[in-house]
Amino acid sequence: GATSTGPEVAAMSADVWRTLRPGGVFLLISHNAKRQALLDAGVRDRHGAYAAWECLEVRRCRLSPQATLINVLRSKLNGRPLAEAFKDPKLLQEAAVEAKAAMRQMAFIEAFREFKARKRRAAAAAAAAAAAIGGDGSVGAGGMTLGDAGEQRPEKEEAEAEDPSAPGRDPRLQPFCWCYVLRKPRR
Repeated sequence: GATSTGPEVAAMSADVWRTLRPGGVFLLISHNAKRQALLDAGVRDRHGAYAAWECLEVRRCRLSPQATLINVLRSKLNGRPLAEAFKDPKLLQEAAVEAKAAMRQMAFIEAFREFKARKRRAAAAAAAAAAAIGGDGSVGAGGMTLGDAGEQRPEKEEAEAEDPSAPGRDPRLQPFCWCYVLRKPRR
């Protein structure tokens, strides 16, 4: 669930491993982009040092408005059952307003990211064109990109600045989740 702790996730992973046949597939939907290590640790702790999931795919998927509403409700319920929300019309109304605002904010952030990506592509194309005719490009070598004020920043730092799962953010309010497709290896 949205409030799952590390030990709960590790235990769940070990139990899924125990019940799957070799070659069986496990699909996990999570708000956490770094869940793989925890899943593997749970399996190793209970099933031996060489037990590990075979990762077939990890994909970031956009959440629907309904899923966003459910996530807002869960954040308001603080671990209580979701059914309690439907007994409280005021809570439902507040959650609907908050989910709508979150969807607008997510759409704005997505548009801003698209704009920045287009700007980076245009700068890279201009630098490549300048390099092709012998001028000096403004995009440096070694994985650097231009920041908003023209300063160079590593690409990794740029990606972390846009990471909605960064510390201090409520992962239940992010516009996407991660879908893990894992397989228990055939022995």
